Amino acid sequence: MKRTLKRGILAALTAAALMQTSVSAHTPSGPFADVPLDSWYCEYVTIAADFGVINGRTETMFMPDDTITCAEAVKMAACAHASMHHYDIFDFTGDHWYDKYVRCCQDNGIIEPHVKLNMNKPATRAEIAYLFSRVDKTGMYINQVPITDIPDVDGDTPYYHEIMDMYEMGAATGDANMAFRPNDNVKRSEAAAMITRVMCYDLRIGLPKG
Repeated sequence: MKRTLKRGILAALTAAALMQTSVSAHTPSGPFADVPLDSWYCEYVTIAADFGVINGRTETMFMPDDTITCAEAVKMAACAHASMHHYDIFDFTGDHWYDKYVRCCQDNGIIEPHVKLNMNKPATRAEIAYLFSRVDKTGMYINQVPITDIPDVDGDTPYYHEIMDMYEMGAATGDANMAFRPNDNVKRSEAAAMITRVMCYDLRIGLPKG
């Protein structure tokens, strides 16, 4: 299965952009029968699958409208971090399939000790922001977004700092009014889009300045 990544992993970038991936001209050619080539998420799904960050539900079906669990989101964060920083995830054996990914995220500061996620429930958009924003700690922001621009996020919103990081990275944009819907569940297509933008600077989205 052929994949085209124009520049691949940028191992030789400066320290500020260490281990980031640039994908300016990726040509979607994914294996999933339910991911149309003209869908808004095709490129994101294809790239995320290329890097082993997310799999299909089967070899040929991605199920883009399914929700993802917190455990699946933790796996995505761990695999993205490992891919960006060129290491193999330690094969930690625990009671659950996701334990090694939790351990990886804890060891790399993605999940803080005080944060407890219900691994078997669907992840909220706020929880996704918490996990994915902490994968990239280089501070490579392309937007300046005051919290007042996000109509459904304030200082009492869970993980509001990380939500704002996602906007400022260009990894999240919200809806037409920039609303984030922090308590909504996340579709697999949406999760693929957000983690791919975190990994790939070329795919981050600039927001209009107010």
